[in-house]
Amino acid sequence: MLAAERVKLTSTGLSWWCAALAVVATVASTGFLLAELPADGVTVAQTQFGHLLGLLLIAVMAALSMTAEYRFGTIDATFQAVPNPASALVAKVFVVGAFAGVTGLAAAFGSWGLASVLRPGVALAIDQGAEWGRLFGVGPVYFLVAAIGISVGALVRRPARAIGVLAGWLLVFEWWLGGLASAAGAPVGLSPFALSDALLRFPAQRPWAPVLLIVEVASLVWLATIIAARRAR
Repeated sequence: MLAAERVKLTSTGLSWWCAALAVVATVASTGFLLAELPADGVTVAQTQFGHLLGLLLIAVMAALSMTAEYRFGTIDATFQAVPNPASALVAKVFVVGAFAGVTGLAAAFGSWGLASVLRPGVALAIDQGAEWGRLFGVGPVYFLVAAIGISVGALVRRPARAIGVLAGWLLVFEWWLGGLASAAGAPVGLSPFALSDALLRFPAQRPWAPVLLIVEVASLVWLATIIAARRAR
């Protein structure tokens, strides 16, 4: 089943294009942000501030990998071959999530590498656990966001709807919830993208708390997806 999901993912150009665009967009965003920062004020954490667009692209890629199953009817053959629909979705999450995680790591180290080249005189050495957490923490975040994208794709089943939900979630709901959190004095919004931002910026302060909250949100969406898949059979 994992091999079949790998073939479905890597045989289409969409996955590769989205991954490449996610890396390029993240690294380019980092370059633009560095241009606005003082020459001696760049830190390892600031090299990861451009990850938002990459997360959106990966979420869209994951959602489209799921909606394509419904569009071309391959989901019916999958559910007929596998008695438990949950196992089929778990296999897809594992394969797509691993692909997304590698993409996230490439974007993270690419952004850090660009900052090291553009600001050679700034100390950007990765010599502390916090710095390693900021870079390697991107991989699990991309994995979980891909899982959420697959869940959204399975629930709405239409590419346009899935993209609209994810874009609205990230570009509208995020800002709205972030404003409420700031007004209430909360340190971070309770949404996966805002929590991923907290993980990348502040891993030294309870670094796994944002990850656990992202897992909780992804688990709720995943539960709804499993219920919808069982009803669709």
